[in-house]
Amino acid sequence: MNREIKIGIGNAQETAQEFIDAWRRTERQEVPASAVEHLYFPDLETLLGILTPRRLAVLKTLHALGPLSGPFQK
Repeated sequence: MNREIKIGIGNAQETAQEFIDAWRRTERQEVPASAVEHLYFPDLETLLGILTPRRLAVLKTLHALGPLSGPFQK
């Protein structure tokens, strides 16, 4: 199964709706083609405070390398 993480700015209502949608898919026993994890920040200031330029560079490098295999893959 492919795994993906999406990072962005979101609010409580959007996050709650995504949870409800995932719950309903589970009730219908739908199996997703890929797992998508979400990491939301309440605003741009918080996002930029956490994702420093160095951390962003690490994320870009990991993205460019593509999927990993081995002990870190679930």
